[in-house]
Amino acid sequence: IKNEFFKVKLSKIKGLSRYYVKADHIDWKQGSPDEINGYIPDISASKQYQLLVFEIESCSTYNDDHTKAQLTAFSKSYITYIIVPPVCIRDGKKYDPVPEVKKCLKDWGLTSVRVGTCNPFTGKIEYNK
Repeated sequence: IKNEFFKVKLSKIKGLSRYYVKADHIDWKQGSPDEINGYIPDISASKQYQLLVFEIESCSTYNDDHTKAQLTAFSKSYITYIIVPPVCIRDGKKYDPVPEVKKCLKDWGLTSVRVGTCNPFTGKIEYNK
């Protein structure tokens, strides 16, 4: 399942309807987000003086060094969310990635980063923190 699916679903959620949304990696009419501290977020949503940043990650990328660097860069200045699938598979078994994502964030000193999930089949987005 490609991250592009998550980005399209995320960019259309009701909570962002009053925001100006930009999305990277897809042909988005408002264009890609601006660079923030050396990185371009997957999605940015702005309204007046508020900017929300969303980084969409897969089961295989939510705990890697690149994700850590991006979240560190974004969370220095803005409200930042990491969005992951609600279910991952490891060693043939399904698991909820949210507790592991939260542990990574804590270990990385990024406790201000919020966690959400996006079901790739229904497009349902839930915020867990």
